[in-house]
Amino acid sequence: MPQICIPREFYQLFHSRYIAISGDFKELSKFFSYFWNLQTLVLNTPKPTLDIKAGIWNMSRLRHLRTNKPANFPPPTTSTSSCLQTLSLVAPESCKEDVLAKASNLKKLSIRGNMATFLETSKGEFSNFRVLERLESLTLLNDYLSRALHLPSALFVYLPKLKKLTLSKTRFEWNEANRLGHLECLEVLKLKENAFTGNSWKMEAGGFRKLQVLWIERAELVSWEASNCSFPRLRNLVFVSCLNLAKVPPELADLEYLQEMVLDNTSKAGDSAKEIERKRKEKQTPESIKFKLTISY
Repeated sequence: MPQICIPREFYQLFHSRYIAISGDFKELSKFFSYFWNLQTLVLNTPKPTLDIKAGIWNMSRLRHLRTNKPANFPPPTTSTSSCLQTLSLVAPESCKEDVLAKASNLKKLSIRGNMATFLETSKGEFSNFRVLERLESLTLLNDYLSRALHLPSALFVYLPKLKKLTLSKTRFEWNEANRLGHLECLEVLKLKENAFTGNSWKMEAGGFRKLQVLWIERAELVSWEASNCSFPRLRNLVFVSCLNLAKVPPELADLEYLQEMVLDNTSKAGDSAKEIERKRKEKQTPESIKFKLTISY
């Protein structure tokens, strides 16, 4: 991809509200701060990271900043909160207290990079999340193989309004997954590519009271035990490339709101999923929620 060269005339489009740029660049020019009316900025680069050199904190109308590579942010020069609602992707090293305090109105945050230090319970940066009281969606993407990681207690203390959580390559142990059930507002949980490791997940009753979507992808999981008291609001259940999963818990057939189950490249659990479908059809009434099973190999 050729090195991007932006003509100076481009910066005269200061009335623009939406800008998307793809090119071979590693930093965001300071001239972007001239776009005083900009609300959404999308940046795509082949570089491993992106340095934000612009006066990003002075762009008073900017709501959404999306990058395809982790972005490093400069320290804010003022303490007044920005209007940013979306930051994706952000390098863990940029999740400092002053940066998050400046972005305290965030509703959606995606972080990608080396999560080991960031998630350490003793000295990790996750305690800085106490300023993100409005955060509803959080994504943690770990790019590095590391020692065993643990879910930080600050996740449950400081993010009570979290509705959507996506984890990838974090390699927590499955016995920690039940703690996520204590996030009282959680509606969507996506566990991708070894978000949790181990062969067995035995769920505790009473958790995940508002969860509607559960997505499990590329997990080592062999055995999954779920109480019929779990997932009272679950609507969609998706498995992708869970090659070792022996079966889907039969108790899921009793979930009142379950509408769809998808097994993609998860063939060993196919028979148990079909049995759930059969049980749902037996109980079907005109008033019941229709159930759809999709199995692809």
